[in-house]
Amino acid sequence: MNFVQKIWGLMKPFHKDFYLIVSVTVIFQIVRMASPFMFGKILDLLISTKGLLTFQTAAFVIGGLIGVRILSLIIDYAIDIILVRLLWKSEQYVSRATFNKLLQLSIDYHERENTGNKINIVNKGRDKLIDLLATYGWNFQPVVIQLIVSAAIMAFVNWTFGLIFAASIIPFVINMLLTYRGTQKYRSKRHDAYEASSGEIGDALTNITVVKAFAQEKRESEAFSSIWDSIKAFSVKEFRLHMINGFLRSLSIEIMYAVLLIVGIFEIRAGYITVGSLVFLISLTERAYSNIFQLGWIYERAIDASEPVDRVISLLAQKPTITNSPNAIVLKDITGRVSFKHVSFAYNRKRVLKNASFTIPAGSFTALVGKSGGGKSTIAKLLSRYYDPQSGSIVIDSKYNLRDLDLDTYRGKTAVVFQDSPVPNRKIWEVIAYSAGKTEFAEVKNRVYAAAKQAFADEFIIQLSDGYQTLIGERGVKLSGGQRQRLAIARALFAEPKILIMDEPTSHLDIHSESLIQEALKNLSSERSFTKIIIAHRLSTVKSADQILVVEKGKIAERGTHRALLARNGVYAKIVAQSGLKG
Repeated sequence: MNFVQKIWGLMKPFHKDFYLIVSVTVIFQIVRMASPFMFGKILDLLISTKGLLTFQTAAFVIGGLIGVRILSLIIDYAIDIILVRLLWKSEQYVSRATFNKLLQLSIDYHERENTGNKINIVNKGRDKLIDLLATYGWNFQPVVIQLIVSAAIMAFVNWTFGLIFAASIIPFVINMLLTYRGTQKYRSKRHDAYEASSGEIGDALTNITVVKAFAQEKRESEAFSSIWDSIKAFSVKEFRLHMINGFLRSLSIEIMYAVLLIVGIFEIRAGYITVGSLVFLISLTERAYSNIFQLGWIYERAIDASEPVDRVISLLAQKPTITNSPNAIVLKDITGRVSFKHVSFAYNRKRVLKNASFTIPAGSFTALVGKSGGGKSTIAKLLSRYYDPQSGSIVIDSKYNLRDLDLDTYRGKTAVVFQDSPVPNRKIWEVIAYSAGKTEFAEVKNRVYAAAKQAFADEFIIQLSDGYQTLIGERGVKLSGGQRQRLAIARALFAEPKILIMDEPTSHLDIHSESLIQEALKNLSSERSFTKIIIAHRLSTVKSADQILVVEKGKIAERGTHRALLARNGVYAKIVAQSGLKG
C-alpha cells in the first residue's frame, strides 16, 4: 500500500469532504479560465473592428469580466471554508485516534518505546499530516485540476499546442521522482534523529535530579548536540540534491515555454489560431507552468511529511498484544483466589518464569520474596494481565482462565501499587479517586477520606494549604516519595479491589514514611475481604503473611509461613541470614 493510499484510508471518515472540495475546485478552475478566454476574444474583436467597439459590446464584455471575477471570488471563499472545516475535523480526529491508540496498546509496547519518541511521533506526525492536507487543499489539487483543465482546453483550441504542453510535463515528473529516490535515505535518517533528540530531551528532563546530582549537564548537552549535528549533516545533503534538481526543473520549464511560444507564432502565421487565441493559450501556459513549478514545491513538502505521517499511520496500525477473547466473560464479582498452573514466561527469549505453580487462597496475604530478577515482578505483571504466559495458565476463582475474562471488568477488580508509583498532575482527591472515572468530589469524598486514612495519607494531606484540593504537580513533584507512595496505596484501596498487588511498596522511603506504610500494611494483612499479594524486601512485612513464596531463578523454590521456612533452613533462611530481608 503506497503513501497516498495509507492517507486515504486514514481519512476515510472525511471522504465526502474531499469529493466536495474537488468538485467545487473543478468549477472554480473552469470559471477562472473564463477571464483569459474573454480577454482573448476582446483582443480579436479589437483587431477585427480596428479598435471600434460599440458601447453595448464594451459594456457586455466588461460586465462579463467583472461577473466572472466576483463568481471566482465567491467560489474561492467557499473552498476555504470547506477546507478549514476539514482541517479542524481531521486534527481532532487524528489527535483522538493516536491518543486512544496509545492507551489501547499493551504494556509491552510502552516498555519498549521511549516516551519522548512516542510524543514526537504523535505531535510531529499529526502536525505534518494537517500541513499536508492544507497543502493538498490549497495547492496540490487546484494545481492538478488546473493542469488537466488547461491541457484539455489547449487541445480543444489547438491540438498541437495541447500535445506539446502535455508532453512537457513528463521530464518534470521524472525529475521529481529522481529527487525523491535520491533524498529518501537522508530524509529517513533525519527523522530518526529528530525522534532521538526528543527521546534525549525526555530522558534528561525525566531524570533531571540524577543529571544534576552527578553534575552531568555537560554530558547530556553534548549528547543532544551530537544528535543535532547528525540532523544538520543529513539536512545539508538532502538540501543539496533538492537545489540541483530544482534548478533543472526551472530550466526545463523555461525551455518548454519558449518552444510553445515559437509554435504559437507559427500557428498564427499558418492561420490555425487567432492572436486572441494565442494570448489565451499563452495565459493558460503561464499559469500552468507557474503551478507546475509549485507542484515541485508541493511534492517536496509531501516528501518531507511522508516519514512522520507514515509513523503515525504505523502507530495507528499497531495491535495490542493483550486483548479480550471473542467471548470474554464479564464477571460481576470474584473471590480473589489465584492459581498459577505450570506457568512459563520469557522476556525477549530470556526465560523469567519456569513451570511455576502455586495457589493463593481468596482473602489471604501472600508475600513474594527472592533476589532481583528472579521473577517476582513478572508474576505481578502476569496477574494484572499486562502480559500472557507463553505456556501454562492463570486461573481465577478455581474455574476462570484469566485469558477468558473481560479485561476491563477484571482489572476493575484488581489494584496495583508499584515500587515507584506514578501520580498524574491532578488534585489529590482526583488521584485517590482515579478508578471512579469522571466524578465530583462531593460524590466520593467519604470514600476518599476513608482510603486516605487507611493508607495514612490523611496525615500529610490535611497539612497542605488546599488539603484534598491541592494540585500535586507533574509526576507528583510537590510531594515526597513516601507521600506519593501513600497516595498510591490510598488510590488502590479506594478501588475496593478483590486482588491487591503491591510491588515493593516500602523500598527507597524515608524512615517516617516507611513506618507509616508498614503500619498500613499490617492493618491490611488482617483484612480478609480481598486477596493481598506483596513483593517485599522488609522482614516486618513478610513475617505476618499467610504464605511466603520464595522465587528463585524463575521457579518457586519454597513456600510456607515465616516460621516454617526458617525452620526448614533453606533458601528463605539464607536470605534472612544474609539480610536480603531487612527487619
